[in-house]
Amino acid sequence: IASLHKLTAFIFYADTTAQFPNPTWRHIGYPGPLTPAPKREKPIKPLVIDRDVELRCDVVVVGSGAGGGVVIGELAKAGKDVIVVE
Repeated sequence: IASLHKLTAFIFYADTTAQFPNPTWRHIGYPGPLTPAPKREKPIKPLVIDRDVELRCDVVVVGSGAGGGVVIGELAKAGKDVIVVE
């Protein structure tokens, strides 16, 4: 029960999906983030390939597991076009 209580409280105070800044922050004395949100990288564009198609990229990574995810992130930060094959 204690874990559920902590999780519920965390979600209540951390939620910014309905309104930013969260109106509860003022009541607990939290001023909000001190810096603006970081710039988002290129969006991920999932593709469902249902026919033969030719794709071009800088790097192909097979698998997005723990190691693949790190490699994909670093390559994307370096400005490379990456295709992930699952």
